[in-house]
Amino acid sequence: YIEYATSILDLYNKTYSDLVDLFNATLEEANVKFFIPDFESLLSIGGYVPFSSNRMGDININFVFTRYVEGYIEVIALHELVHHFLWKAGISPKSLLWFHEGMAQYVSMEIAKQMGYEGMEEISRQMEESVAYLKKLVGENFGFIQDWSMNRQPENIGYYYTAAYYVVRSLAEKDSELEYYARFFKTLKGQLISSNAELVYYLSLASNKSIAEHLNNWGFNIPDLYLYSPLLEEAIKVLDGINPIYQPYKYLARLLYEQALSKAKQDTVGEMQFYLAAAIIVAKLAPLLTITTVSGVLFAAILLLLKNKGVFWNH
Repeated sequence: YIEYATSILDLYNKTYSDLVDLFNATLEEANVKFFIPDFESLLSIGGYVPFSSNRMGDININFVFTRYVEGYIEVIALHELVHHFLWKAGISPKSLLWFHEGMAQYVSMEIAKQMGYEGMEEISRQMEESVAYLKKLVGENFGFIQDWSMNRQPENIGYYYTAAYYVVRSLAEKDSELEYYARFFKTLKGQLISSNAELVYYLSLASNKSIAEHLNNWGFNIPDLYLYSPLLEEAIKVLDGINPIYQPYKYLARLLYEQALSKAKQDTVGEMQFYLAAAIIVAKLAPLLTITTVSGVLFAAILLLLKNKGVFWNH
């Protein structure tokens, strides 16, 4: 066991700096465990990272894969580590599971290829066969992964993993591969992303062109926020600059911004622009509105106190 554990730690040490550069994030710690699977999950589960209470759990790796040719357990170990980096970079598996799984598989395979593991040719061949088979079943309609969540285990879950990998890989191949995602995470700057619309907006910024139409041609249903990039950038910049003490107006501005995102559809473009403009106005006026509100409350309190003290009387 010590030999296998040491090899995983060596792998992580060799790849850590590359992953930091890719995801524009660092990890404080990541605990790794081997597990012995039951018969049903003997080879169907290579590894997993539990997610609960808004945090990533320990990395669990199926010990059976230590018996495989070099490359298999390394891809599994990297796959699970990538989940930790994605979480730290601002992408939650709770709301964007398809992107989490697609990125984890794509990045782990690309890094393992660069390291020249013996089994990578076979792993790549198996993945290409899975992609080809899925295309025979669904054509280019991969939109079914958009609503993939941790709350339910879909039938034929392997199709979801394959589709997610293919979409993430295809987006990279249309640009500059891993460098494309490095630009994406630098553009993201650690902001929390909780919707497909926001995700695709930042992916478009990294690409310098809209990718929403491309995804929608694959059967997704994602509004193209990139069309409103200047207004969105201003809203994000102003919202990020509000001091937390300016409540409840910071919260109200954020609420208006989120409402704008929910209205981001072609038939509600006017509403989206309205909510974005309202969010910007409230955010910019938050200091003045907070001072005015506090002053008003204090003035009313003083008047009430004076009245109770008998300072005011009726003639």
